[in-house]
Amino acid sequence: MAKKNWVLMSTRRYQEEFSYKTLVECTFSKKNVSHWKSEFEIDYCINSVSNGKTVKENSLWTVEAHSLDEARSIAVEHFSNVSGFTIKNIKKVWSY
Repeated sequence: MAKKNWVLMSTRRYQEEFSYKTLVECTFSKKNVSHWKSEFEIDYCINSVSNGKTVKENSLWTVEAHSLDEARSIAVEHFSNVSGFTIKNIKKVWSY
């Protein structure tokens, strides 16, 4: 049985002529954790003008990304066509 963060790569069975038992050789490899992601909470604001008054809309958005910079680029790309968009804060919520 593989332990946490280890992956079974291959098995090889040996049948000895003098025995009724089968030997199994297992090859394990450490899991590459670079594909693991984190969840980031993005606190953003959208400023707009409505009937001559400035309207400020604050909101939170949770994004799954590898790093804080990637989370920032996802948010900027998502809101690229919205004028008045600003990011107030980004914080890491948890990783898996």
